[in-house]
Amino acid sequence: MSNEHGKPWDFIVKAMGIKANKIVKHKAAMLLVVSPMCAAFSKLQTFNVKRLGPDKIRDMLDYGMKHLKFAMELCEIQRRSGLYFLFEHPAGASSWSTAVVQRMLKHADVDVYTGDLCCYDLRQVVKGEDMYIKKPTRFMTNSRFIGQSLSERCMGQRRHMELTGDGRTRRAEVYPGRLCRAMLKGLVSQMR
Repeated sequence: MSNEHGKPWDFIVKAMGIKANKIVKHKAAMLLVVSPMCAAFSKLQTFNVKRLGPDKIRDMLDYGMKHLKFAMELCEIQRRSGLYFLFEHPAGASSWSTAVVQRMLKHADVDVYTGDLCCYDLRQVVKGEDMYIKKPTRFMTNSRFIGQSLSERCMGQRRHMELTGDGRTRRAEVYPGRLCRAMLKGLVSQMR
């Protein structure tokens, strides 16, 4: 996601963090969707430990944790304001076991839901073939209706491709239209 100048939001940059905080506090958006970078928390990074080395891995995890903590701060502002938030990360990401995420989950109004993104039309064309990507994903939200809208699970009726290789992971970070519509459908139900 980019800001109004086309630059990615980098909450390590103090000015961007302050600006994002002000936007959340003053715009009073009904729904805030956060999905901080997940590379630091990905199971796939275990394959890169030898190649990257311990220092690079530690720096990546530190950077990822700073973003994750800031995302949880923004979610807490939404929650305390009586508004809604949606945090999304891969189901197998280690971020789910961090203290900052576990602290958010202790709130009675916050739950986790799991959905497979192939059910929301996540797919890519590889070598001329259009294939689905399962990508089991967990969603943490304080809206039961949004969570339910995002809980569709794959029953194996689609042909899937692996998410690794050829930049597929990065391309799979873009939300398909059907996923966005499911979020909005849940929000409308919640508002009713």
